[in-house]
Amino acid sequence: MGIVPLNMFRYAAIIRHIKRERYISMERLVKEVANDMALSGFEGGFSKRTLQRDLQKIRADLDLSINFSKLEGGYYIPNDEMQDGLLESLLEHINLLSALRTVENVSDFVFAEKREAQGMEWVYPLVRAIKSQRMVEFNYRKYTGGSGGRRKVEPYALKEFNGRWYLLSGEPGVPGGVKTWGLDRMTDLRVLDEKFRHLEEDSITREFRDCFGIYSDHDKEVEEVVLSFSPLGGHYNASRPLHESQEVLVDNDQEYRIRLRLKITWDFIIELLSQSDNMTVIAPQHLKDTLADVYRRALKRMGE
Repeated sequence: MGIVPLNMFRYAAIIRHIKRERYISMERLVKEVANDMALSGFEGGFSKRTLQRDLQKIRADLDLSINFSKLEGGYYIPNDEMQDGLLESLLEHINLLSALRTVENVSDFVFAEKREAQGMEWVYPLVRAIKSQRMVEFNYRKYTGGSGGRRKVEPYALKEFNGRWYLLSGEPGVPGGVKTWGLDRMTDLRVLDEKFRHLEEDSITREFRDCFGIYSDHDKEVEEVVLSFSPLGGHYNASRPLHESQEVLVDNDQEYRIRLRLKITWDFIIELLSQSDNMTVIAPQHLKDTLADVYRRALKRMGE
């Protein structure tokens, strides 16, 4: 888990305290957020002026109404905006990172990941664009080298995988279904005024239902995969199934065997490689051949 950036920490803390204590006063809100920051090891304090700036950013970037009631003397979020699934999921992730950071700073027995995920500054603007159904533009850099150029896309959703954040989107006039973009490779992101028509509610879920990881690989077919694990590897997979289709075929003192139905993506292959010490591929044959080829090339590079 990456370290949560300071501005995202503050935004999440502000929203959390307003949701927890409806009509919270400015003085109390400043005090609570400042206390959270101190407990989590952030320096610099928190002032009324910073609170007002953060409230403007939350309203603009997250399209979340935080109002002040003169009658009640405090801030509140309208009830109809409290059930936003995308926002709730994002805040839950940030609050988890914040909680682990707090524990880490006051103890010696919880160690959170210290590497900060790159591209986190684009999360809030993208949430805003997704909620308001507005196109975005950004420059994109490929891992393979060179620039992917300026891209203009329809943002559909954000997805976190292995400590990195990704944008799921469509490109106007470009076939191929949902495309995936790493936030860490984006620069100069702009939310445009141009609107787009959103996908139906469960289309993203369907797109990734048969996949492992962050690439849907819509051109691949769903295949049956059978894997055999040692009892130790089996205990690990029983507690953390590889995929929702996972079915146990054998579970005894000698073997833990499972069957899955999914697309064999590169993300899935990497996961299998990470467990190869306790795992054997039973089927399909081409998956066995792929892993064997990776092992051979690795041994060659090491001079074996």
